[in-house]
Amino acid sequence: MSEQVHTTFRRWAEGRGVRIDGLRVSKLPGKGIGVVASRYLKKEETLISVPASSLITLDSRLVQVHERKIKDCSVHGSVAAALTLNHGKPERVYKAWESVWPTMEDLQPMPFTWSPNQQDHLPPAVQALLKHQRSKFDRDWAALDGEISENLKDLYEYYWLIVNTRCFYWTYFKKAKDAAKKGKSLSRDDCMALCPFADYLNHADEGCTFHYDTKGITVVCNRDYAAGEEVVVSYGAHSNDYLLVEYGFILQENKDDSTKVDHIILPMLTKAQATFLEQHDYLGDYTLDSAGVCYRTQVALRSTFTSAKRMEQFLAGGWDGEKDDAKVATIRNNILQEFQDEIEAKLAELVEMEDSAVVSTLVMRWEQILAMTEAVLEKGEVS
Repeated sequence: MSEQVHTTFRRWAEGRGVRIDGLRVSKLPGKGIGVVASRYLKKEETLISVPASSLITLDSRLVQVHERKIKDCSVHGSVAAALTLNHGKPERVYKAWESVWPTMEDLQPMPFTWSPNQQDHLPPAVQALLKHQRSKFDRDWAALDGEISENLKDLYEYYWLIVNTRCFYWTYFKKAKDAAKKGKSLSRDDCMALCPFADYLNHADEGCTFHYDTKGITVVCNRDYAAGEEVVVSYGAHSNDYLLVEYGFILQENKDDSTKVDHIILPMLTKAQATFLEQHDYLGDYTLDSAGVCYRTQVALRSTFTSAKRMEQFLAGGWDGEKDDAKVATIRNNILQEFQDEIEAKLAELVEMEDSAVVSTLVMRWEQILAMTEAVLEKGEVS
């Protein structure tokens, strides 16, 4: 992609009221396209300001002209459908913006695009997230009910992934405001907008902040940046499992990293134990990070050897369960050792596979999870 394409897009965005200060687009080694400081930037400076009229939302004319065809889709699916139906039209308003979006080839790091065999080698928690993502896409495609022809499904998938990877949280479009007036709210997945130029910014676990209101979206400097330094944003506190599925990348250093161990714990539970945990909202969502396992996990493990009556007392704070902490730690260590064996077997499989970007990503993620289990097992105590 030529530098001129980015220059043309910037002029187009600024012509629509987008203000960009102290930033320039740059190709970054190992990261693709990103944004760097064109001068020294100070903390709290406003770097990007995008008026609401320049966002692509459910209220945009692009989407509204196709309202009848896409009325049963999610907001995500509706915007993707509108972009698909608008594709290739020479007079389309967002042509300059679309020209700087990733190609389908650029989206290949996303597990959504991988072969079934490659997906089968993902960690269980990543597979669960991917299954959920696929179900959202399938629901949107089914909701279109033939309004987009089958031969355009690949194109729709492309735009669906573009919206997925480039949208920002925003709640000031009509459907969201109408819901708020009724005391309701849309799901977080439906509160979205596409935001020109801000979508260049790469993610880090700490970065610039977004501010939202009825006027639009602004990006504010989280710290000082030297000229030439990459300027990043934080999409939120997300694990690498989530980042891989939703955006197609993994951070080498991520203070918010974790994974789920439901695939090991749920099969351990008897029907009665699972029912008890479900009744008390402790069934599933069992998290492991380098500091230990979450409280939900500890409750589930304790339930495997504790009577329902005693568990009721424990959850109510009438019994601290301290005398059984060592037993909880032993069970936890046993399941983590089991998980380690699973990880090492998977890594051995991957070593035998033909080297590729996908295999490198899989190895990196499995090794990160292995490091979590090792860190917890070294501690020994319940955390």
